[in-house]
Amino acid sequence: MSRDASIAYAFLSDKFKSLGQLAFLQKGSPLPNGLTRTFNATPAKVQAGERACGQTHIGEWFGGPSGIALDEELIGLGNYGFTLTVLSTEDPAPASDEEEDEDADLETSWTPKFAYGR
Repeated sequence: MSRDASIAYAFLSDKFKSLGQLAFLQKGSPLPNGLTRTFNATPAKVQAGERACGQTHIGEWFGGPSGIALDEELIGLGNYGFTLTVLSTEDPAPASDEEEDEDADLETSWTPKFAYGR
C-alpha cells in the first residue's frame, strides 16, 4: 500500500522471503521510480479507482538481484487515497533437493505395479 510517493505498509509472501536477502519495505520509505510512483502522482487516478499494469525488477523494489522480472499491478483505492500494488513473478527459485525428493516419492507412489506370474 502506498500514498503519494511513499510506502504506507507492505508485507512479503513466504515465497518472496525465501528468495534471500531482500530489503523489507518500511513505512514511509520512498517508492522507487516506476509505475506506482507515476500513478500516485496523479491523484485523480487514485480517486477514480483506475488500474495499471507494468513490468519492474526485484532490484528496484527490494535491492535484490536485478535479473528477476516482476509484474507490477496496481489499483487506486478511491477516497481512501491509497494505492494497492501487487508485485508477482513466476517461480524464479530453483526447486530444492527436498522438493525434488517429494516429487519423486509422489511419482513412485502413483506408478502402477503389476504382479506378473500370478
